[in-house]
Amino acid sequence: MHQKSASIYLRSGNLYISPLSLVAPNGPWVRFGSPYVINTDSSVEEIGISILEALDKSQLIKLPENFDLSENDALLYSVAAVKSWSAFEKPDTKYVSVTRYDDGRIQCVPSWNRYLKEGRGRGFLHFGPEKYVTIFSSSPKDVGEAVLESLKRSE
Repeated sequence: MHQKSASIYLRSGNLYISPLSLVAPNGPWVRFGSPYVINTDSSVEEIGISILEALDKSQLIKLPENFDLSENDALLYSVAAVKSWSAFEKPDTKYVSVTRYDDGRIQCVPSWNRYLKEGRGRGFLHFGPEKYVTIFSSSPKDVGEAVLESLKRSE
């Protein structure tokens, strides 16, 4: 795989960090596996370690036949103590997509919450490249700082 990705949600003082796995070589990215939950009071290094662990778990997968993605989403809802995506995104939730490329580059892409901006909607939309945070380091401190900066740029 040429890249590994993770999703990071900031919600109610916690970071919800999920590995993203690619379904088939050209398929969609999906949250697959249990999310990490870390409090924003944690050190930048601890945050970076959790993100790097999630990136390490990102992989190319073949979903079992009849796999229901809503069951996988239920893992995220369970750790966040909510019952639905709508409930998860409604507070001041922010989202950042993090991708590590083969060249060592780590790119953090901030987004805006459609629910907060439009009063409706489902999900988050990425900002353009002018708001990306890109680093060429895999130190936990640098990764944690890059993600926190990207979350500041999210709305």
